[in-house]
Amino acid sequence: MRRSTGDLGRMYALLFLLLGAIGLNAGWIATMSYAIGAHTRFDACMANAGTLWPASDLAEAEATRQELGACLRPVTQPWALIMLAGALTAFVLTALLAGAGAVGVRRRLRAEGRAGGPAVDTATARFAELCREQGVISRRPRLHVLRPGARFSEPFTTAGMGRPVVVIPAAVACAAPDVLDAVVRHELAHVRSRDVFLAAGAWWSGWTGVLLPAVCAAPLLDPRRAGAPGYGAGLLVAVVLGGLLLALRAHVLRRRELVADRAAVVHPARPDAFAHLLRTADRPAGRLRSLLAVHPDTPARIRALSTGTAGTDGGFLPSAVTALVSLIAVQPVYQVFLHWVGWAGPSSRPLFAVAGGLVAVLLIPVWARRYAADPKAPWWPPVLGVALGGAAGFLLPGPGLPVSPGSRALSANWITGPLLVLAFGGTAVLLVALARGVDPDRRGQLLAATVAGAGVTAVTVPAAVQAVIESGGMLHPTFMRLAMFYGAAWSRAEPAVAFVALAALAVVAARSAPRPRPAPRPVLGLLVAVAVAAATAGVVMTLVRQSPDGDRVADLPLLWHRWWVSALAGAVALIVLLTRSPAGRTTTLRLAGAMTAAAVVTLAAAVAQFTARAVATGWDNDYHPWLLGQYVTVPLRLLLLISAVVAPVALLVTRPVRRTPGRLGTPLAAAVTALVCAAVMFGAGEILTGGTADARSLAAKAQPSPPSTTSIAVTPTSTATSGLLTPEQARRAVDAADAVLPGWATNPALAGGDDKSACAATLVTPPIAEPDVEAAKGFSATPESQPPSGAHIVVTVESYQQAPRPEAVFAPLRQEIDACGSYSEPNPEASDGRSHMRLSVREPGAIGHPSFGYGLVRTDKGPADLSAVTTVHAVIVVVGHHVVSVGAILPYIGEPSGRRLAALDTTAARVLAEVLQHLES
Repeated sequence: MRRSTGDLGRMYALLFLLLGAIGLNAGWIATMSYAIGAHTRFDACMANAGTLWPASDLAEAEATRQELGACLRPVTQPWALIMLAGALTAFVLTALLAGAGAVGVRRRLRAEGRAGGPAVDTATARFAELCREQGVISRRPRLHVLRPGARFSEPFTTAGMGRPVVVIPAAVACAAPDVLDAVVRHELAHVRSRDVFLAAGAWWSGWTGVLLPAVCAAPLLDPRRAGAPGYGAGLLVAVVLGGLLLALRAHVLRRRELVADRAAVVHPARPDAFAHLLRTADRPAGRLRSLLAVHPDTPARIRALSTGTAGTDGGFLPSAVTALVSLIAVQPVYQVFLHWVGWAGPSSRPLFAVAGGLVAVLLIPVWARRYAADPKAPWWPPVLGVALGGAAGFLLPGPGLPVSPGSRALSANWITGPLLVLAFGGTAVLLVALARGVDPDRRGQLLAATVAGAGVTAVTVPAAVQAVIESGGMLHPTFMRLAMFYGAAWSRAEPAVAFVALAALAVVAARSAPRPRPAPRPVLGLLVAVAVAAATAGVVMTLVRQSPDGDRVADLPLLWHRWWVSALAGAVALIVLLTRSPAGRTTTLRLAGAMTAAAVVTLAAAVAQFTARAVATGWDNDYHPWLLGQYVTVPLRLLLLISAVVAPVALLVTRPVRRTPGRLGTPLAAAVTALVCAAVMFGAGEILTGGTADARSLAAKAQPSPPSTTSIAVTPTSTATSGLLTPEQARRAVDAADAVLPGWATNPALAGGDDKSACAATLVTPPIAEPDVEAAKGFSATPESQPPSGAHIVVTVESYQQAPRPEAVFAPLRQEIDACGSYSEPNPEASDGRSHMRLSVREPGAIGHPSFGYGLVRTDKGPADLSAVTTVHAVIVVVGHHVVSVGAILPYIGEPSGRRLAALDTTAARVLAEVLQHLES
């Protein structure tokens, strides 16, 4: 009874977590529909920070994240508060409905009145005896016997601010003693579980789950609000969550009745004899009514009493709903946090680690009782439920996020969907195996299995989800391969904690076994052989492939190969132990013991390899302590992820045998380990880790961007810069910029003529004469390399027969800036029909030649106060007979980022230096 009420508590927690998610989603829909202007500012901040495209390096990504947070917090923090208000509204509304319902029931009871007479007095005395028998003394409920003909025709228990009230009809009070006892025991079971008010809240939560989605549909009456970005996805989520809440609510309340039935039956050997004592409601017609019914039908109650379980507990549907709700319900909590910090928070790994741990905590106790009651119950319904429910929970858009990362990755590559189902299914097989041999009556064993399962899922679920997110092409391919294994939710020690929990479970399960036996010598010899083979391979790899100059970047793939060798050695040991496990051991003991032994093999191989490397390269106090931690945690993480793939296969295709590994087992395992290690040593591991070139590319991305400066140190000469250039020489001068702009595409449209404004046409100072030779070239960068909208650089070289005077070149520009500092020109594409210009003088920097710098900012207003701002920074240099100009153009949405402008100015300065150096040579 106590065990069942504990499960009910977990189900109540899941139900109200889902109710909170519905409230958070309602708040999110309110922000989508009624704060359209805020979304425009949100889009401008996102575009300005360039977060819709990859950053060019890791340092820039961190700076972008901080810049994004500062821009978004004034917009998104009110959203977080509104979402929290929605969740609070859902809870408060449910509590008010439950309280009002209890008050209404008690008023109706007072209006109905009480029955009296000797039979009622006898029933009241028997009720007091049963309260003492059931241990309900401190808060003993009151008995209310209804008069004949009352509107209430069935027994029930209600609660409010005072003591619970057990209500029974007069016909039950006057019935045979066994009928009265069974009914009272059933109702007292509800009182003992202390969930009468929780059950009322669960019942009324269904109304809240229907009411809030209906309110969310109100913006459909206004096309402008219904067309807001993200509203459609939010409304879909509201409908899905409302349906899930109704199904989960019905499941919880039905299970509550089945738990109370067990307390009502004194002789469970004949449950059919007590069928007439139960609530004999008609069997609901149709699958939908059966799914949403809050009371089980009579056949289901008899079946549950006959088997000692709720029948479908831990099967496909409860497992699928648990996984689905766990994945969906935790996402809005993370979204609220992101809104509060302005989307500058940490990764979503902790979120999915919590979701995976929640699945293990909720399901392992249920599965343990399922297989304890029926050891032959099939394994595939709960596994399939977790696989499909977990995948659906990740692919559906969570509240607060218009598009789920799972659906985005699925649209980029369809294979991510089946891979995610397989990842959740493999993890579920491990959890079922851990629960299948657990005795639910032993609290220590059940707790150890739950903790071990939570540790496993806290590592495997975030890794699988992260792999799917990154498979959408958002990150460098090598980084995508590494991050799945290297990234941690909270700490790098997570896999070590998971294996410690598995070892504790193995010890508890072995102590609980009827005749625990020590591991046979052949098994110990096999483990030693595998560890020695892997360690030897790592040592040989260190001696043969170590970089002679100690280049740590070049050695990075080599490190990963050593870690893979260690993890694969543990995987070989795991497969052998699972397939050759002696008969008589429970599935829990087989899996926990095999994974613990595999972890020992992996650690032995990894530490031996680290020792060999440290001896070969010498000890570094600043580097090797950190590296030792990586040698411990990374192979264990890899082993845990490999176990989620190979252990389910080994468990499902093999059965325990009555013999231990024979004489050939140890040499065969060592040979397999050696072959696998040799394949990794000679390049097979680069498929997963990348090669030296990939490592150097990642290292380059991790370097911070150079400081922004426009100072150019060029020593002026009078040899090559004197005299008129030929057209070929001018073209080669502008082509010199190619060396500074790798990856930029040539853009002929940027090398066109010079458009003069209407204001400049009225100036009296004539511009300099037309050049005798001119060459121009434009370069454009893609949004991926220069987010968010790309960038442009224009290089122009003009050569004159007669050397121009610098003042004659710069004077028209100065006059135009003074006279036309701000002006506008017609632009039919702008919302106000004009393009607004601002001119300013800029410091060109220390160049070594006469130079002049200026800036132009063009603003084109768009809809909803969203403006496109194009910034031009140009530097003009007079070098003998030549005039060189380099202009950098940065299109932006809203005000441009000063950091990105500075980075583009640095690139333009390098281009100018390269062109001047070419002219000087």
